[in-house]
Amino acid sequence: MDKWHVRTTLVLMVALMVFITGCDRSVDSNNNDLTNNPARNNSIIEPKPQSTPPVNAPGLPLQSKSIGNTSGNIANGGTAAFYGDTIYYCIADDIPFFGASQGGLYAINVDGSNRRKLNDDIPAYINVINDRVYYANWSDYGYIYSVSTDGSNRQKLNEHESWYINVTDDGVYYANAYDGYIYFMRADGSNRVQLNNEDSTFINVVEDRIYYINSSDFGNYDGDDKIYSIKIDGSDKINFGDDVALVLMIVNDRIYYINSRDGGGGDGKIYTINIDGSNKQCFSDTSNLDDYYMVFNVLNDTFVYVSWNYDTDYIDMYVMESNGGNKRKLMSSDRWIVLVNIFGDLILYWQDVGVTRTQVGDITYTGTEYHIFVLDINNGITRQLN
Repeated sequence: MDKWHVRTTLVLMVALMVFITGCDRSVDSNNNDLTNNPARNNSIIEPKPQSTPPVNAPGLPLQSKSIGNTSGNIANGGTAAFYGDTIYYCIADDIPFFGASQGGLYAINVDGSNRRKLNDDIPAYINVINDRVYYANWSDYGYIYSVSTDGSNRQKLNEHESWYINVTDDGVYYANAYDGYIYFMRADGSNRVQLNNEDSTFINVVEDRIYYINSSDFGNYDGDDKIYSIKIDGSDKINFGDDVALVLMIVNDRIYYINSRDGGGGDGKIYTINIDGSNKQCFSDTSNLDDYYMVFNVLNDTFVYVSWNYDTDYIDMYVMESNGGNKRKLMSSDRWIVLVNIFGDLILYWQDVGVTRTQVGDITYTGTEYHIFVLDINNGITRQLN
């Protein structure tokens, strides 16, 4: 497995690190005391301009507008997307990009009615825009496909293993796993253009800029893994400071990310910063988050996170306002919860329900079976989708 795949696999499964690494919250990688460091909160970072040649190619967009899924959902694998009164989602026998062998692209009305299967593809990074569904098809090496919202007119758009797909009115942005670079193509797969030359993860397209984590130097704590942005034509590269980021999403012009420099261990603390580089805050501290949080998502004013309760050895899911107020527990479980996607008052998540064993000749292969659930934030009612 190459460096880019290793990096992406680790950050998507950051929950697993909680059990195998320590979580000392008071020192950084150099054992410097962070407790009384005023730079941790409310600091201002002036974005650093980086010179990079613009990509000059015909057909590049001037400005992006609508987006086919939320930033937080895409950061959580994009296994579902909301469009009109319908949720489009993945059903599979395992997490799509980690070994699923069968499944399908489904649609269901938000009230739970009219569940239907659109095709047999195993989708991730689902985007729905202009009456079409776009996704990385893990039945075909993660290549990007699109299909009409009624399941007709299925098309293959590229032959790149594609991650962190953002679909806008202008076209499709994605990270190509073969080289790690960001690419753009039109909605029909034409006019494909390379936009940068760095290993890029957690892509966020916001208006006329692309925000991402530069993972070119993964494995070196003092290397990159930092937050950058470029214009959607590939020019005007900007760096957002020296924090080492694991996860990145943008909500209401504010960047949320896990800063692995603060907290040690396998994760770090959640920080926020404005997209202009101002008003940096340690969200974990101001919101009094549990130390062992594992998965989070933000939609408008709603913040959902999953944490491991050290005392009970249970997995807890919480919801609160994005300013840290009105925190309450939604559920507890003795099983892993991953890939948390939010749609208004509904949360779609994947949960480990046990170990599977497959016998091939004299060899027994073991894996983890996941089921997919929808939870209503208002009444706590959960229903299973597969």
